Amino acid sequence: MTDVDKLQAAHLLREYHHKSLWEEEKHFTWLCSILLSGQVLFLTSDKVPARERATVVLVLGIVGLLLAVAAMRVIVLESRAFLEASDRFVELRAKIDFLKTPSDEQPRTPKPWVSWNSIRGMFGFVFLLFAGTFMALAVLYGWLPLRCV
Repeated sequence: MTDVDKLQAAHLLREYHHKSLWEEEKHFTWLCSILLSGQVLFLTSDKVPARERATVVLVLGIVGLLLAVAAMRVIVLESRAFLEASDRFVELRAKIDFLKTPSDEQPRTPKPWVSWNSIRGMFGFVFLLFAGTFMALAVLYGWLPLRCV
C-alpha cells in the first residue's frame, strides 16, 4: 500500500467519523426531544388520572435521563475517534509532504471531555440540559406526587 493510498484511507476514516458524529448528535437530540415532549404532554393532560400521570412522567424521566447520559458518552467516544483519525490524516499528509502542514494543524491529543468551544461541546451541553430537565421533571412531578399519594 502506497503512502497516497494510506492517506486516502485516513481521509475516508476521518470523513466516516465526522459523518457518524453528526448523525449521532442529530438522532440523540431527536430522541431526547420526543421523550421530553411526551413527558410534558402527560404532565399537562387533564384526562389522565394523577397517579398514572405521575408514573408515566417518572418512567419517561428515567428513560430520558439514561438516554441523555448515553448520548453524552457516545459523543465523547466518537469525538475521540474523530480526533484520532484526523491526527492520523495530518501525520500522513505531513509524511508525504506534497502539502506543507500548517502549524495550526498539528496533531492534537484527545481530551477527557469535549471542549465547550466546539460544536461537539455544545451538543454535550444540550444533552446535559436534557438530563437535568428529565431529572427535575421526574422528581418534581413523578416521584414526589407518588410519595404523597
